[in-house]
Amino acid sequence: MTKKTAQKMEIDLKKIESLYPEISSFYHQIEDILSEQLVSKMRKIKDEFHSAFAKKWEQEHIIFTKNSNALDKIASEYKLKSCWSISEIPAEELKNSFSKKKVKALVYENEKIEINAAVSWLDMWKYADKIIKMSGDEHHIFIEHFIEKKPGEYELVTGS
Repeated sequence: MTKKTAQKMEIDLKKIESLYPEISSFYHQIEDILSEQLVSKMRKIKDEFHSAFAKKWEQEHIIFTKNSNALDKIASEYKLKSCWSISEIPAEELKNSFSKKKVKALVYENEKIEINAAVSWLDMWKYADKIIKMSGDEHHIFIEHFIEKKPGEYELVTGS
C-alpha cells in the first residue's frame, strides 16, 4: 500500500467516524416512532458502529487525559493562570522551538512584550500568561493561537 493510499484511507475513516454522533442521534429520534423490528436493526447498526471505534476513542481519551494532567502540572510548576489550548502542541512538545527565527514581540489587547530571542512553545505560554495578566483580562485565559502580524511579532489569540 502506498503512503497516499494509506492517507486516503485515514481521511475516509475520519469521515465515517465523524458520522457516529448523527447515527446515534437519529437512532434516539426514531426509537419511539418506528416498529420494534426497525428500531432493533438501527440499534444494532449504532452499536456496531460504536464498537468499531470504541478502542480508538478510549485510546484518544487516555492520551487526552495524560496530556491534560501534564499541562496542569506545568501550569502549577510555573504558576500559570492561563490554559494551554493549542491541541496541536501537546505537553511533551512544549520545550520544542516555537519558530525557526527570533520572536521579536508578543502583543495582546493594548499590551506588548519585547522578546527578541529564540523561544520554545513553553516560553510563549509564559509570555502569553504574563501579557494576559498585564491586560487585566481574567476571562479570556485559553491560549488558542499565535498569529504573526509583522515579521517576528506575534499576536496572542485567546478564548474563554
